[in-house]
Amino acid sequence: MRTNAIIDGHLHLSPTRTQTRLSNVDDLCAIVRGAGLEALCVQSIVLWQACDRLRNPAALLLKLRQPQAYAFGGLMHPAPGTFLAPEAYAAQALQLRAAGFDGIKLFGKPQVRRALGVPFDAPVWRPLFETLEREQIPVLFHLGDPREFWHWETAPAFARENGFVYDAPDDIPFDQQYAEIDRLLDRFPGLRIVFAHFFFLSDDLPRLAGFLDRHPSMRIDITPGTELYFNLSAQIDAARGFFRRYARRIQFGTDNVGVPPGQAFDPAAEAAARVQAIWEFLALPRTEAWGPSMPGLALPGDLLERVCRENFLDFAGAQPRPVDPERAAALARAVDREVRRMTVDRQVQEETHAVCDALCQACAG
Repeated sequence: MRTNAIIDGHLHLSPTRTQTRLSNVDDLCAIVRGAGLEALCVQSIVLWQACDRLRNPAALLLKLRQPQAYAFGGLMHPAPGTFLAPEAYAAQALQLRAAGFDGIKLFGKPQVRRALGVPFDAPVWRPLFETLEREQIPVLFHLGDPREFWHWETAPAFARENGFVYDAPDDIPFDQQYAEIDRLLDRFPGLRIVFAHFFFLSDDLPRLAGFLDRHPSMRIDITPGTELYFNLSAQIDAARGFFRRYARRIQFGTDNVGVPPGQAFDPAAEAAARVQAIWEFLALPRTEAWGPSMPGLALPGDLLERVCRENFLDFAGAQPRPVDPERAAALARAVDREVRRMTVDRQVQEETHAVCDALCQACAG
């Protein structure tokens, strides 16, 4: 069993395509206790759907209820294929930071890139990245998906069932997304940025090493997809060397979530199992946590501590930023009004109001 402290730097309030609700805040508080975490960092994905607008207020509420909680705020967009003025995205980032967010979450799955229809290094994003670099605001960026999702024949069943196959003419090619990020990081070399899920290059460690060498401020996290651990285990000697070489630039994360009503599992128990499985792969020479017995990394204690805890603190700060009650309450009221304008869906309106009202009350108290 593990003995070292762990900070989970990559969780969500609810599954990406499921309605977030007030109870998810309590779920994540339970995860801290049940998984034995020193701290966690919730990542808010907002984009353009009305049902997701409540995630930023919910994340601030989590910070008020859970002293060990960090939160990265999500940017709001208009309808797919339309854009705010470029300066508006930078202004959002500064507003979220002022309200108490510790960083910014960017979401670049291929279906989002398809919907937006512009490169990640397009002029519309430049004021945002200029601001993030100048203010040294931490960023967690989900770019892409596993390589096999680009072909129907190689995509796993769950990817086919959920629309995660990217072989349509308007989908970004696998290599093009990395070319766009290469140019982005060349233009903004001081960005404090973590790419989630091992940058989806766990099957090509030399290419990933090239990115890290070219861009010294870039980091990656070890949040699964499970292909990550099987890919690393299949080249375990190279993987051990990679972790030793880049030990200061790899961060712990699980993608654990709060659970909507009606699902049969306990979020704290599920989170504890996921944390343990990842830790075992990092710490032990062999593990059965991912199914059949497979080689693990067997990292020495100092590297294990760095990946599981210290790198996150170096990246996001030794303590979570305090929530500004006035700005947080103003954000909640604005979100509540906006959702009532955006949709007539009663459930979405009620869930949003419950979260925003709870945040306003917490800020007033």
